[in-house]
Amino acid sequence: KLDSKTITKTKINNQTAYVLETKIKYDKKEGIMYQAVLLTENTTLLFMASAYSDIDNYLYKFKKTAETIKTK
Repeated sequence: KLDSKTITKTKINNQTAYVLETKIKYDKKEGIMYQAVLLTENTTLLFMASAYSDIDNYLYKFKKTAETIKTK
């Protein structure tokens, strides 16, 4: 179950990106899911990650990882 279905348009490394950050529930476990879709003229890249423990720490790491993505 997704808690939020709000997708935010932003920039990651000067590229258009759409980000979904939501609480999730799976098999009676609560967690976080982070998705970032980066778009360029010729490429679409999806970064997706989830965590069911240490949620704040992992969410921070997911965001920092997404910021390092670069396309050629």
